[in-house]
Amino acid sequence: MKKYNRNIPDGAADIIFGGVLYIKKAVDIFRDVYEQLGYQEIMTPALEYYDAFDFAGQPIEQESMYKLTDNNGRLLVLRPDNTTPVARVAATKLSGDFFKICYNQSVFRIIGGYSGKRSEIMQSGVEIIGRGGLETDLLCIETALKVLKATGLNFKLEIGYVGYAVPLLFGGAEVIGEARTRAGDNRQACKILDYLQEIYDKLSDMGYAEHIIIDLGIVHEIDYYTGLVIGGYVEGIGESVLAGGRYDNLIANFGRDLPAVGFAVNINLIAKALEKSGRFGGES
Repeated sequence: MKKYNRNIPDGAADIIFGGVLYIKKAVDIFRDVYEQLGYQEIMTPALEYYDAFDFAGQPIEQESMYKLTDNNGRLLVLRPDNTTPVARVAATKLSGDFFKICYNQSVFRIIGGYSGKRSEIMQSGVEIIGRGGLETDLLCIETALKVLKATGLNFKLEIGYVGYAVPLLFGGAEVIGEARTRAGDNRQACKILDYLQEIYDKLSDMGYAEHIIIDLGIVHEIDYYTGLVIGGYVEGIGESVLAGGRYDNLIANFGRDLPAVGFAVNINLIAKALEKSGRFGGES
């Protein structure tokens, strides 16, 4: 008797009719923004060698990866992360030293317990590779702000910095002033705060102040970030829909030492928020 022929695995989901519509709409919205800003789309294989994710400070715990072997016994994984394959491509397939890359494809992660989270997550994201510094970080943040704004949903974008984790210290520009008081004569802390202040001021000049939260306690589940970190939220969704930051050491694992910054958006959550908002509901 086929015990499981009418069921799907834990963490999997069938998406039908309207659910598909909202995912397609979300991807179309994001693609339009990327095209306007000059990003070029790539696709990487769903199957990768495990070795691509086997390095010090690897982004995803190996216990969270779906593993299998090829005909030669080599260990493979279903793509658990999009940034790492993009880093591999940048190091091994692309010529030049500056790339603005975007993607729209799923990641696969084993979800333990009864969290209700999905094991297949549709992501849309960008990676800006080859340049460090304020200008590129601002471009990444501006791209994140524009894609969230393009959804028509109410949103906020958190901005923080790796290594400056002060719980419960978040809010507007006043947070930076309070952090300076706490930092005292710590030069490294003051340098980080100066950097965040400059970012905040420039984003305010661009008209985004109402959407920005300075969060000096922001922590991501992925630990390859080396500087700026960001997180995005939309109304009606009780968890982060966007996460990213600067990761200047990752690409060196594939043979090229290139700085980079980027983010990924959970398209499933964006689609859910769009559906709850009733946007595009009359389309077929």
